Amino acid sequence: MLVKKILSNSAALLFLEVSSKTMPLLTLPVIARALGPASLGRVGFAISLAGFFGLLVSSGFPTYGVREVAQRPHDGQALIAQLLGARLCFAVLAYVLLVAFTFTLAPTDSFTRPLILCAGLSLFVASVDLQWLFSGLSRMWTVALAGIASQVVNAGLTIWLVGSPGHALRLILIIVLSPALAGLVFLWRARQQFVLPQPALQPRRWLSILPGCVTLSLAGLMSLIYDQLDLVLLRYFRADDEAGVYVAACRVMNLALSFVFFIGQVYFPLIYQAAKENDEQEERYLQLMWNTTMLIALPLSIAGMILARPLTLLILGPQFAAAVTLVRWLMPNVVATALAIYFGGRLIQHRRDRQYLISVGAGAASNIVLNLLLMPRLGALAAALTTFISQLLVAGLACYYSRGLARHRPLTVKVASYAAMRIRAFSRS
Repeated sequence: MLVKKILSNSAALLFLEVSSKTMPLLTLPVIARALGPASLGRVGFAISLAGFFGLLVSSGFPTYGVREVAQRPHDGQALIAQLLGARLCFAVLAYVLLVAFTFTLAPTDSFTRPLILCAGLSLFVASVDLQWLFSGLSRMWTVALAGIASQVVNAGLTIWLVGSPGHALRLILIIVLSPALAGLVFLWRARQQFVLPQPALQPRRWLSILPGCVTLSLAGLMSLIYDQLDLVLLRYFRADDEAGVYVAACRVMNLALSFVFFIGQVYFPLIYQAAKENDEQEERYLQLMWNTTMLIALPLSIAGMILARPLTLLILGPQFAAAVTLVRWLMPNVVATALAIYFGGRLIQHRRDRQYLISVGAGAASNIVLNLLLMPRLGALAAALTTFISQLLVAGLACYYSRGLARHRPLTVKVASYAAMRIRAFSRS
């Protein structure tokens, strides 16, 4: 049963992963060549900025929902009502704050402000997204099919409608609205399994979920700081062209990085369930997740560093040749992120939300300080270096705080144990 569930979930997410790699390979060259570095930099800035405000909607609530529905599937209907109501209200609040920021502190050029306001529409799309429900229930085929449909629509509209630097606003709307298709699929499938309740819009009904969600949202804010703040700062410190080159380099790295998130999607819901029921089974899942993570993250990181130049020029074109060095420095982040996800997920799994917040808070603080010190001189290269350092710090602290929990056995220990067992068997014979 264990192997069957892992293989089924892995197969579903593998299809999603193939789609998520194929579609960017089709669209990223189109986007990079059509928009150029300057317009791509503005688009990346607008999406990253909206992402900070989106933390009120998207960060703590889905993570909390996955954990709770995995451990209490019979409470799915109540969780849907509570999370939908809270996220809708927070989406309205977040968009109001985004509008206020746009007309006060954001760059004042006539191109950037409309992009930010359109990127903010993602807040409302995210607020009704029920992917957390199906991830927590390990219904990965539903997650995969909805995601693939959204990506196909995104790719088709991008290739059809984006053809020049003046189409940056079109690209933003495509990026923001195409996930709404996946959201509709999740709502339809949820309606077949549950009697969908009205969103609980009374704040007192959120009291049972807000403490955990707020802590995870703060952790998400810290995580987003060391993941996205560098791009926002680049827009203020450097020209649009350099920001665009950095955005393009991150897109190349993310093609490899999404394999790491794929592993987490497969194993964490199963680990959450096992942690409540069976310590031995939890350790087996952890060992499988660790082995899979290292077998995927290390080769991707090393190959990305070696092949940075041909990959970058093939995907982005010669006008982004300056991104080669950035891609080479960003690729080690694949391993660092894999470690941060693995050990950070352990803390969330055992409800050590405060220790997880401390870990990502330390990473965010180091990212801010290092970027402010290095970015004026090194520009985009500083952004790449500080992201890697911050992720390593998060992974190290999360590993420290997860000591004492059930854990995987290092591969060297497993090999040594197996060798000792074979030697004893041979000596007895």
